[in-house]
Amino acid sequence: MNYQKNDIQLFLNSKGIRIPSGYKYKAINKEIYNIELAHSKAKDLAKTFFEKRLSILNQAAENLDKSDVESGKKLISLCVWDADFFGRFFCEGTVFLENLFRVSANNKELIFMTPSEYLEDQKNQEMQTVETEFSSSNFNGYAETTIDANNDWVYRHILRSIDRMSELADRFPNETGVRERCLNQAAREIMLALSSDWPRLMSEIHSSSLPRWKSYARKRIEDHIRNFTTIYESLGSNHLNTKFLTDLEQSNTIFPQINYKVFKKNR
Repeated sequence: MNYQKNDIQLFLNSKGIRIPSGYKYKAINKEIYNIELAHSKAKDLAKTFFEKRLSILNQAAENLDKSDVESGKKLISLCVWDADFFGRFFCEGTVFLENLFRVSANNKELIFMTPSEYLEDQKNQEMQTVETEFSSSNFNGYAETTIDANNDWVYRHILRSIDRMSELADRFPNETGVRERCLNQAAREIMLALSSDWPRLMSEIHSSSLPRWKSYARKRIEDHIRNFTTIYESLGSNHLNTKFLTDLEQSNTIFPQINYKVFKKNR
């Protein structure tokens, strides 16, 4: 993200006390962060993780009942993580995930699938069902920091923008050139507005300790929704401002490979 010095100062304590800013410049051992070394370690961890998971599944397969084997029952190794950790705390999390899939690409013994895909594949098998309670990783185990009186206003704007993004993706199914750039940037602005950090920072729990966070988070959501709306209206009127688009692309550079077509309803 390309933000100015004054924006970064919003994260700093007024008394000069240093607090986390999100910039990674020291490793956990306090040495200067070495991105090449960190990525190499993440690749090694991915290989080790895959090998150990495969070993566990192979051991479990040996203990399957004959009836389970004959019925075609498949073993599953379920991994449940908070996706937020693969970036916020495990800074090389995306590198780990990418290499986990790469390591397994040529392995025929194990395939990746979602829980719903597994259930569909095993539809002829009897499955135990449970009713889960609503919970989250937020304060008190519920969504108390995600939605309260300080931030509940954001959701109607975000949901409306998502509907409009789907509308654009269906209306312009196979665009190229400047129009494709506009659509991709619109999708990028939606993703930035969806960050769970903004509602949390605006919540009563956080804003009471550092009010500047609340104003910064509100500005970020408003900026991204405004940027999206400007692109949406420009595409509707067929009047594209290339300077505005280029400035946005240079400021909000996250998700360089984003493809607006993921928002299509009719895929």
